[in-house]
Amino acid sequence: MSMVACLQNKWGMRRRRLHRLGAIMIHTIHSAKFAADNCATCEGHTQGLCGLLDELLTPRVRSEAKRVHYEPGDELALQGEPSERIGILSSGLVKIVMITEDGEHHLLQLLRPGQIVGDPSRSENAFSWEAATRAEVCWINRETFAAIAREHPQLCKACLTVLGDQLEEHRLWVAAMRGRNAIQRIAFWLVQQVPDCQDGRPAVLRITLPRRDLASLLDMTGETLCRGLRHLSDRGAIHLHTSDRVEIRDLVRLRLFARCEADRVCEVLSSQDLSRIPRRRFAVSQTLEALEPRPAELPRSMTAVNAGRARS
Repeated sequence: MSMVACLQNKWGMRRRRLHRLGAIMIHTIHSAKFAADNCATCEGHTQGLCGLLDELLTPRVRSEAKRVHYEPGDELALQGEPSERIGILSSGLVKIVMITEDGEHHLLQLLRPGQIVGDPSRSENAFSWEAATRAEVCWINRETFAAIAREHPQLCKACLTVLGDQLEEHRLWVAAMRGRNAIQRIAFWLVQQVPDCQDGRPAVLRITLPRRDLASLLDMTGETLCRGLRHLSDRGAIHLHTSDRVEIRDLVRLRLFARCEADRVCEVLSSQDLSRIPRRRFAVSQTLEALEPRPAELPRSMTAVNAGRARS
């Protein structure tokens, strides 16, 4: 090899090393900026666990957290395996699943941004956590999380508050499903997805959950779920645009199918202003648009509704 070729080869190797070093430095700078930007735009930044932390504790938790992206169906933590980390859901939906001895998967609860993934009090996972939609989770090592909690009791208190809210939400859901048949459970879930309406306008909802997961959440088969949605559509309560888009055409009738409490039904029947109805705590769907109100009048009494159903 000539002297010129040798010098060119050495210079090429040096240039490649400098290029890799520069790429690493740029990646490090971008990663730090990316973490800060992520917390500023995170859906769970102002709610759930992060929303309960003060300005001094938040940077400490953020510096120890590692953000991971998941696709629908990805497993975050498996039932029966050691619990080595604690997660804070940043975006998307995560489902808590119990796997029976027969291998069946039962969806128990859906977690939303700001809620905790995993159980900080157990060394072994009692359930499985899986991504129901595209999701991002900020993970913290269990030992690191415990060390921060010992130094800052506020983190322990915030964690207990969030876990208590998640447990209460699950208990309320179990109580709501108790005593309702398949049609009533479907109608009740749809009612929970309706946001605060303005001027009584119907809304089009995008169901982000797969049919199989929604059926499991409502404790029924996929076929029963499809038949129930078609039944509500035939009765004029909803309209199915596509498999994941549902128009709520008659909220009063849907609430009657859902067997909502009588005082709430009477309140809706006595007024066409649906803006008083608060958003439900089990809402996981997206509102795509609000439609113009239909000219048909709402029923004024339970008798009128029953008479209309008898005639149909």
